This record gives sequence, structure tokens and C-alpha cells, in this order.
Amino acid sequence: MAAILEEMQTIRCIKHDGHRKFITPFVGDQILICDAFGFEIPEGCRPSHTSKKSNKGKRGRRSKPQVETF
Repeated sequence: MAAILEEMQTIRCIKHDGHRKFITPFVGDQILICDAFGFEIPEGCRPSHTSKKSNKGKRGRRSKPQVETF
């Protein structure tokens, strides 16, 4: 329970004089927590982009093959 509260603690509601309120975007585990508990994420707080992770291998030079020594 403490880990959940700690994760959600970084969400902020910011209000500047003469402007409307702004809630910081929900990211990572915050979205998973809200979905798991059935909480509705406020409009504009759900990230609009998706991750572009690929299934390709690591970038850079390939590692040398492992050689067994006796």
C-alpha cells in the first residue's frame, strides 16, 4: 500500500493566477494503478503518445563470443 501511495504522490494540481487548473500527466505505473482500482483519469492527463520500443537487439558493437578456459 505504501508503494502505491508513493507512486501516486507525484501527481500535482497546479493553478496559476488568471489561468485554469493544470494536473500533471499520469505516467507509467500511475496509469496501471488507476486502471486496476477503476479510477477515471482526468481528461488531458492520460499520455497521448505510445512507446516506440522495438524488439530489435541492442545497439552498438556485438559482443565477442564467450571462450571457455580450462
